[in-house]
Amino acid sequence: MACVRILFLLGGFAQRGLFFVATGKALTHVSARNTLPAVKPEADLAYVQGLLAYQQGHLPEATQWWTSALSGNQRYVELLHLRVETNLPLAQLAAETYPESSAAWEWLGDATAPVSSVSALVYYQQSARLQPRNNLVWEKIGHVAEAQGNFDTAITAYRNACDINPIRNGACHSAARLAYRTGDWQTVIYYYVRGSYPEHVEGWVELIRAAQHLGLTADAERYLHQAQAENPADYHQLLQSAP
Repeated sequence: MACVRILFLLGGFAQRGLFFVATGKALTHVSARNTLPAVKPEADLAYVQGLLAYQQGHLPEATQWWTSALSGNQRYVELLHLRVETNLPLAQLAAETYPESSAAWEWLGDATAPVSSVSALVYYQQSARLQPRNNLVWEKIGHVAEAQGNFDTAITAYRNACDINPIRNGACHSAARLAYRTGDWQTVIYYYVRGSYPEHVEGWVELIRAAQHLGLTADAERYLHQAQAENPADYHQLLQSAP
């Protein structure tokens, strides 16, 4: 009985040893890619093989390996998104295989944006529905919608992004800038202040003018003094020509 147990343990060690040997070869020698079986490979090993092919400049082969890795394990959605952001076939596979993954739809949006901003916006919005606290996706929605002239969608997205993470104040300033276009003076002030105040002369002019429009004279003067200290300019002339 003891002999049988020893043989069983040795067999297990041998199988694990073969796996690590194969993985080691994959990392050190290109020809090792051909030693894997023709059947669908284990996801982790497929990812390693794809990485090796990618490093050798063989993108089609890398995509084949990564297709197997992606099909076998959802964790490769984010890993591959970071590595090959614009690989449309892989992004499409990710969204089809894991339709409840916000990361998969964000990846599909990134991969689609260079060829179709309309489709990219749809995919980003789906990503935001699945993970509404992702401020980066809201920022992407804002950028794409603004570029399309869809300002209502853009300002909503920028406001969401700012409210989630005002430290990334670019979204706050974009929300304020678009609100100025529509004469929503309260929103202009709120998001410029929430975004730690403007960083450019144009933003200071909008903030000061918004306060003036609302009759907030003391606030307007305070903003003017702060603007002169942080971004000196001829604000009196700029304010006279600003709407």
